[in-house]
Amino acid sequence: MVSRRQVLGTIGGAALVGTAGCVDFVTGEGLFYESAQATVSEEALNETGYAEDEIDSFGIDESVGAFGISRTVEITNWQAEYERTVDIDGIDSFFEAGSIDEITEAPYSFVAVSTPQVSVFGQELNPVGNMDAAELIDRVEGQYDGIANIEEREEVDATVLDENTTLTRFEAEASVAGIEEFPIIIEITEAVESEDDLVLTVATYPDLEEFGENLVEDNPGAEESATLRGGVEHPQ
Repeated sequence: MVSRRQVLGTIGGAALVGTAGCVDFVTGEGLFYESAQATVSEEALNETGYAEDEIDSFGIDESVGAFGISRTVEITNWQAEYERTVDIDGIDSFFEAGSIDEITEAPYSFVAVSTPQVSVFGQELNPVGNMDAAELIDRVEGQYDGIANIEEREEVDATVLDENTTLTRFEAEASVAGIEEFPIIIEITEAVESEDDLVLTVATYPDLEEFGENLVEDNPGAEESATLRGGVEHPQ
């Protein structure tokens, strides 16, 4: 399945247009912004069977100008990646003979992302805070190989860090074990404010409904993604 780093790197790089200012901008100093890490609690991980894959930062450098002055703005974002696999013996029978050797496991992933709110003279300039999930997913599609044919399925209410937000569920196709059209679900929450940061989540898992039957007894899917969202932690 497409990697979480690809998904979040695309969202971060395409969506964050960092501009900032005040004294440092005028005096010629560089501008630096870094979010606090958003992670998932051990309790939620234990309940769902997910495990930490990687917690890492990704940076964005922007050259911005105002009043005839040009400065570099450095923005550091954090993403915490978690994953699990689920046995799905027999799923290979749904694909063309010879298209794969064998598929025995399906990947599930969950990512919590934090990005700093960036402002100049009191005006918020980080567009993530004003983007809905459809706009965020538009930044993903077509930006890299491995995912295609993204279509919105539904919008539902969700909670992240005790804040109400909107979760949008998308259908898509990804490259998995040599299969170019493996059906998946992508869930993206709109960003919520937490201290000086914005926090959003992205979950991906196989769309087993597309195979016409439930191939596993323990299919994490939407229910476990909700548990992980409820377990997101960020400094308060």
